[in-house]
Amino acid sequence: MKSSVLTRLLPLALIASFSVGAQKADSGFIRDFEHSVQFSIENIDEKTHRLIVTRQGRASFEVMNVFATRKARQICGNLGFSIKYLEGVELFDDKRAKPNYIFPSLKVDIRCP
Repeated sequence: MKSSVLTRLLPLALIASFSVGAQKADSGFIRDFEHSVQFSIENIDEKTHRLIVTRQGRASFEVMNVFATRKARQICGNLGFSIKYLEGVELFDDKRAKPNYIFPSLKVDIRCP
């Protein structure tokens, strides 16, 4: 009895563990549970990509920025990259000056060499 329950639960546990990293949402955004963000990538041309990072919960700007940098490295590889910030950069005092402000998504252009 005990072994039959384990043999049924083991495949379900394995499937669940593989799907934890990132999941695609209905809105076209992909969820990254490790960083608590959602993101979408749009190819502008063969060397330029637009990345939009939105927060889930209380993810900070620093987490979103590190996520964008890691995605840029993943997209361009070891050749290097440049990031142009288009929207969503927070200033140092924004949280204190505007405590109830809903900050926009971080939108960047990633350019590979």
